[in-house]
Amino acid sequence: MQRLACALIGLALLAFLGLGAMLLGDSFAPARLPPLFAGCAAAVAGVVLMLGLMLLDHRGPAKRTVRFG
Repeated sequence: MQRLACALIGLALLAFLGLGAMLLGDSFAPARLPPLFAGCAAAVAGVVLMLGLMLLDHRGPAKRTVRFG
């Protein structure tokens, strides 16, 4: 579960980096990347990032037990 969560987080961060690079490259050659596509891709990457963080936080039944010592 932890590997899947870390993979989702890494995928979302790579998507954000790719979008940033495409948008910066687009400033030198306008109209290559539509802003609507960039916004939708950023929203999907954000959802994937939140899903990965939720999976990383989820620990199942062991989360409810408190152990001392």
